[in-house]
Amino acid sequence: MNSGLITTDLQGRITFTNRAASQNHRHAGRDLAGRSVAAFLGAGDSFLGEVRAALERANRFRFEKEFTARDGAGLFLDSRVDPAEQGGDALGSSSSSRT
Repeated sequence: MNSGLITTDLQGRITFTNRAASQNHRHAGRDLAGRSVAAFLGAGDSFLGEVRAALERANRFRFEKEFTARDGAGLFLDSRVDPAEQGGDALGSSSSSRT
């Protein structure tokens, strides 16, 4: 089991993926940079709003999701989202996931 890390900006665009996340999702990190994490996960438009509300309320968000990788393989993601901050200023979020 690999623990992947994806970070996003405040608009939910992917800014970084570590090697494990790229392997788990079967995408090169450079292919993911700038993409909407909600669109990438195949989540609806309300996904980012749910994440933001949970982060404001509980400072974390956890979800499990069936996901189809780029190569067509079915994956099950167990993910946790935490706020990314610097000096008290919100920068975006980080998500760790396992397949």
